[in-house]
Amino acid sequence: MSNFTPGKWEYFESLGVIYSADTCAVIARVQDAGSGSCFYFTPEGEGNARLIAAAPELYELLKEELIPTSDYGGIVSFAREAKLRELFDRIDGKEASHE
Repeated sequence: MSNFTPGKWEYFESLGVIYSADTCAVIARVQDAGSGSCFYFTPEGEGNARLIAAAPELYELLKEELIPTSDYGGIVSFAREAKLRELFDRIDGKEASHE
């Protein structure tokens, strides 16, 4: 597992934050700065929030389902597998070790 806040992340729309449902830690704030000290929500900001909130589930799904373990009989090509492994290395804070 990568070194990020574990658990399911959720978007708390009225506050414009993504938070961990397990730890209640705030992951990100997605409000757009308006004029002065006001904040407002945009459809793009809300879309970003939903994408960010789904990140841990996407990470796990890709890592468990798309990367073949050792038989290279998975559903992705060798080239795409290498790209996915490089992406996971970046997410996990490792230097790229697969080319």
